Amino acid sequence: MGNLPAIGLMSGTSLDAIGWSADAIEAQAFAYLAVLTLRGLPLTFPTPTGAPESMPRGLVARPRSGPWSVPRDRKAG
Repeated sequence: MGNLPAIGLMSGTSLDAIGWSADAIEAQAFAYLAVLTLRGLPLTFPTPTGAPESMPRGLVARPRSGPWSVPRDRKAG
């Protein structure tokens, strides 16, 4: 947060007001979290969160049938 004044943000200033798309930033954040989850990489770390260890979080819900399902021969396990 200490860098915010350096880029011209003040309390109450929206990202859109400085030319950044808040929707795009939100989408990128969720995509980043999805990639970490799919790769089984940690999302929780001991130092900032107090968690006992670094650990992956989240659950990937895949449909069992339909156009978005994973073909049976490609399923893990």
